[in-house]
Amino acid sequence: MRKEKTIKMRKINCISRIIRREMINKMMPVVILGIILMSLISTLAAAVPSLDFNQFFGEVKGIDEGTKIIIKGEDKVLGESAVKGGKYGYYPILNIPGESAEGARKGETLTFYANDKQIVLATFNPGEATKLDLVLAAAAPVPYCGDNDCNEDPCSCKTDCGACPTDTDDDGILDVDDNILFIKEKVAEKTKNFEKENIKIKIDNNEKLENNYEGKKEIRIQENEKPIIKFDFDFDKEQKLDLGQINVEKQSSLEQTGYIVVRGIESQANSKTIYLDKLNKESKSVCIKDAPVDSISQMSEKCNGESEIFLNCDGTKKESYVCNDLGSQFEVSGLKNSAAKEVTQEQEKVIEKEQSEQEDKQNKEVMQEEGDTAAQQDLGKSATPKYLCEDGIDNDDDLLIDSSDPGCTNRLKTGDAAIGEDVLME
Repeated sequence: MRKEKTIKMRKINCISRIIRREMINKMMPVVILGIILMSLISTLAAAVPSLDFNQFFGEVKGIDEGTKIIIKGEDKVLGESAVKGGKYGYYPILNIPGESAEGARKGETLTFYANDKQIVLATFNPGEATKLDLVLAAAAPVPYCGDNDCNEDPCSCKTDCGACPTDTDDDGILDVDDNILFIKEKVAEKTKNFEKENIKIKIDNNEKLENNYEGKKEIRIQENEKPIIKFDFDFDKEQKLDLGQINVEKQSSLEQTGYIVVRGIESQANSKTIYLDKLNKESKSVCIKDAPVDSISQMSEKCNGESEIFLNCDGTKKESYVCNDLGSQFEVSGLKNSAAKEVTQEQEKVIEKEQSEQEDKQNKEVMQEEGDTAAQQDLGKSATPKYLCEDGIDNDDDLLIDSSDPGCTNRLKTGDAAIGEDVLME
């Protein structure tokens, strides 16, 4: 009986060992996998320290090992960390204090420094671990257009290329190299009361414009074949002719006298010729204002305002200006600034009368001034003493000097001149 129990126990033990061996064999891969995972986790933890929610970290370039990276808020230092292994933010962990008296507020601008040099600005967002790589400016490579940082497009790479090069007039030449900026539609837009679709620009009477002009050229702006403005431009002396700056206005279809106002080319043309419509057959004169003008309303009715001149349009030169009657237009040359209006016969009579009266008044004033001057001169001559007494000189060569001379009397006719008195020698 005892022997049978012993045999049973041995069998049970044997079966238990077999079961444990099988269980160990089945669990071994799991154990090994667990060991491997723990090893990997330990390795990663050693390579990348844990991150706090308000931490800044990243790689550095151009900054020496051991250099302190300091972060400042608007009025205080918020944290610092040393460079180690080409990284910062880990030694110690660069954790920015949050909302507190010692911390930074949300949205506050943080400034990063290395070796007392500002590197970059960042915005503080609490609750975030921010990776921000730092590059000391002195160590950064010199950028250039097309260095692959901006997909080879200069206009999207302002850091490398500065302002985006433009071609305002779309003629295939960048503005920096183009010596004439011209967009017909833009010029037409700045004309008032003209047929915009019929505006033409000609250079040396050629409507087909080139790109790079040299020397002096004649610039014309026309409405169909009807001239509006004409001036010379020296492309050798001036940097650029910008026709888009020109503004031209003439009378509306409801007005009964012609006028023209031109702005925007004062600095581009020393002298210009302008053309205004002649709406009255009897008109033979114009009034010009050679000063900056924004509106024709700034000109006086009697052509007697500042910088205003009345011109007969018979080709006669007055000062530096000449007006010619072309039949349907008046041509006025010699202007620096540009404003001119037609003068009707009725207006001309008023202006001529006004100017005649003004000239008469000026002539009278001149004559009066000249008469007063002549009278003063005559009076001065009659009052001038022939000789002076008490000057110590024998003025009349009679061997008698000053008051000792019987012919020397003072103003009081006492016979002796006091020293310093002006008297006559008779």
